[in-house]
Amino acid sequence: MVDIGYKNFINEKKIKKIMKFEKTKTKWLRKEALVGNTLIDCTQGRKTNSLIIMKSGHVILSSLKAESLIKRVKSIRA
Repeated sequence: MVDIGYKNFINEKKIKKIMKFEKTKTKWLRKEALVGNTLIDCTQGRKTNSLIIMKSGHVILSSLKAESLIKRVKSIRA
């Protein structure tokens, strides 16, 4: 399990992709997930800095930077 901020944990084996939230594509993915009821907001009201796509198709928003999340996942997998 990897901490994605504010005591929210996800299974690192089910992560498909971690992306920065700055790109237009990620904002489009967020909008589509919201419409499709597959969006999980783990930002606790803070600014969204990264978007995590799960193998199940769920999209998770995190306030942690994408680089920070990638380091956490790599440290667990190592």
